[in-house]
Amino acid sequence: MKNARWCMLVAAVLLLGVSASTRAGYINYVPMEFDVYLQQGAIEGNTSVNGAGIAGPYGEFVRSIPLGSPLARVTEYPDHIRFEADDVAHGDMGDADIAADIYFMDGLPTKVTVVQGSGAGSQSATWRYIYDFKVDGKLVVSRWQTHYGETVYLPPMIVLRRPSTVPQWGTWAVNTQGSAANVDLTIHASPSLDTMALVFGDGEISNFARPFPATLTHSYTLPPGENVGYFNLTALACNPDLAANDEESVTVLRGPDAALRIDGSSVFGGDTIQVEAGHLVLLSLADSQGYIESATFWISGKLDSRGHDLRYAAVLFGEWDIGQTYPLTVTVSNTGLGVNSDSMTVDLLVVPEPATLGLLAVAACCLVRRRRGCKHEASWRWSRLDKS
Repeated sequence: MKNARWCMLVAAVLLLGVSASTRAGYINYVPMEFDVYLQQGAIEGNTSVNGAGIAGPYGEFVRSIPLGSPLARVTEYPDHIRFEADDVAHGDMGDADIAADIYFMDGLPTKVTVVQGSGAGSQSATWRYIYDFKVDGKLVVSRWQTHYGETVYLPPMIVLRRPSTVPQWGTWAVNTQGSAANVDLTIHASPSLDTMALVFGDGEISNFARPFPATLTHSYTLPPGENVGYFNLTALACNPDLAANDEESVTVLRGPDAALRIDGSSVFGGDTIQVEAGHLVLLSLADSQGYIESATFWISGKLDSRGHDLRYAAVLFGEWDIGQTYPLTVTVSNTGLGVNSDSMTVDLLVVPEPATLGLLAVAACCLVRRRRGCKHEASWRWSRLDKS
């Protein structure tokens, strides 16, 4: 009961804007990486200048080598993985200079054994580099090479995992259907953790208990008039020391809806709109029609305007287009999951502009009068001949 009260208290604090430490996404497993530093006195690429040895102070940060890096290799065994890395290579991995055996339980790492901490066939790690080993963004083994042969037990962990279709390193964006979006999530927890709270970032909190992993779906709703919302999902252990926590961020987008104006007037899919030859026809997207990142205005042979954050386009028809009908298709889209695009088509019927109609009418009238005048003149001439 005490732990449950504490859990709810901390969750309430998070709702007030105090967030737990965040982490980046994971690749294959929970994110693990070696951070490589030069020792003071060492120079990258210059083997004749060495540092002060493994007891020397930290110098320049060189690189981070995570799981999935071209400088890393993972070998899977029945009960653990071996994570090897090349400390100084550029491009692809060469010889393994650093190696760790990592053991898992319930899908989460529980302990790590320092297998190798010096350069293969050299003393690079001993005299030039310092390695720190991180799991889930947290430092668990500092000065890696000084712990050769040791096994380090990792603290309890909570990991929120996105669906496998969502890249962990990208922005997690989901489109609404109507005004709500459903977000799928899986919670993993170390065996030592029995209960936890999940704060969804929209005012709702849920408590979870074993068995883990637990899979859930949460629905986010956007207020009227808002096309985008940002939410942080925070999971935390229900114990006073908050030894384990994790956070994911999700962006909720209102689904895109193609809505078009022609010369400032709204039109609807399937409409036939008269446009004047010689007049620049202005095309624009209506406001508040979902979250739109890119758009395309397309008329075969006449218009192909597309781009990120595009809202306007224009097309000009000539006199040779009078009487023809051109289908105009407008497509809008964003990068969110779900239904992330929409399109509509209208027909543009090209007609003469009013001034042209007037000139044509005058010309036709003059032609008729002239023909009538010639006929009368011929009749007058024949009548004179008859009289003579």
